[in-house]
Amino acid sequence: MPHHGEGVGVGGVVHSVRMINGVFTALTGGGVAAINGKVSLEPLQLFFPATLEALGAHIRASAPGQNMRMGLYHDNGDTPVGGALIVESASVATGAGRGKYEVAIANTTLPAGLYWMAIQSDGIDTFVTIQADESKGGTLEARSYNLAYGAFTDPCPATLWSDTPAMYAIVASVP
Repeated sequence: MPHHGEGVGVGGVVHSVRMINGVFTALTGGGVAAINGKVSLEPLQLFFPATLEALGAHIRASAPGQNMRMGLYHDNGDTPVGGALIVESASVATGAGRGKYEVAIANTTLPAGLYWMAIQSDGIDTFVTIQADESKGGTLEARSYNLAYGAFTDPCPATLWSDTPAMYAIVASVP
């Protein structure tokens, strides 16, 4: 059985994953959790080299004009802690309501491997959709760290367990 993401071509989407009982599992939406005042991180496993052009998330905002940023960290032994920041987006405004928001990043070519997507917002009522399978106990759990809205911390500081945000990456090209 192929892993999630294998065979994804240009313009394809690679979703965040969780290691459950030794198997990488793509997760789908469940509830919501606030993301203001912190950076939420979710693992991204690339099973093939790829150039990424955007990062995205399923979020809900009660009013337009709130802002979000996304970024990508290197893995550091199945944790983002100590991982260097690879790329981050500019700040982009969100609309009101639920939706998928994608933010452009500089085209970033990465080898196959584990990475950590990051998201933050300045809106007090901006929420990310939470993955249906957010149980603690698996490996590669979602993490977070406190940060006022702005540039991501580099390298990634100490983190805590967090709800699992629904994030994904957009593939620009594969070799």
